[in-house]
Amino acid sequence: MPDVLGTATLYTVAKERIGMHLLVRLRKWLEPLADVEPARIIVGHGRGIDSRASAELYHLRANARRNFTQALRTNGWAQLRSFLGAVLY
Repeated sequence: MPDVLGTATLYTVAKERIGMHLLVRLRKWLEPLADVEPARIIVGHGRGIDSRASAELYHLRANARRNFTQALRTNGWAQLRSFLGAVLY
C-alpha cells in the first residue's frame, strides 16, 4: 500500500489528508480494509498519518471514487508525467 497511498499533494484532493494514485480511485481495492482500524498509516509519498488514521482511511474509502474527476483535473498530468518518468527512464 505505501506506493498507492500518499499524503503528498500529488495524491490528495479536496479535504483529504491521505489520498491515492489517480487510477486506483476507480477500483474498489480498499474494501478489504473496511474492518481495519489502524493507529497510524505510513505512506510512500508524503508524511504518515499519526492521528485519526482510522477515520482518514474511512474517509478515503468513502470518497475516493467520488473525488476522481477532481483528482483528474488537479493531479492528472502530474501523475502521468511521474508514471512515464518511472517507466521510461
